[in-house]
Amino acid sequence: MIDMVGRQVKNRSNKITPCSAYKEAHRKDKKTHQEEEETYREDKETHREDKEMHREDKETHQEDKETHREDKETHREDKERLHYALTASEEGIWDWNLKSDTGYLSPRYYEMLGYRANEFPCSTKIWADMLHPDDKSKALKEIVDLIWQKQKNYRSVYRMVGKDGACFWILSR
Repeated sequence: MIDMVGRQVKNRSNKITPCSAYKEAHRKDKKTHQEEEETYREDKETHREDKEMHREDKETHQEDKETHREDKETHREDKERLHYALTASEEGIWDWNLKSDTGYLSPRYYEMLGYRANEFPCSTKIWADMLHPDDKSKALKEIVDLIWQKQKNYRSVYRMVGKDGACFWILSR
């Protein structure tokens, strides 16, 4: 059956006509369009939130960079201050890594014994070989006691043989 404007309508037998099929398809398209608009709004909100988080992350990163720069500057100043204090005190500094049996001797430590800075590697064997023979067992025992924490504060006096064979009294602590 056809209406006045030429559209097909349901006939009396309730069969679907092209006009009702069109309306159903249009209703589904409208629903799909509404769902797409909702998804778009949600995506837009998520994008806004992501953008805000990114802005906050950039601010945090900038603050971290500034803190790192300040920490580096403080470290540089502390290192410089320590250098001046050690230079003024004319003391030699040592440090020992027990795991690797390597150590650090300050340039002044080498200099006190007549060597150039880093002229030889720092190790327990080299240090022990440089001890005066009469002081070797006492100095080694005091180091072992320190390692096994048998003494709280390390303080030892011994002689070391310098590059030219001269003996130097060392107060180690």
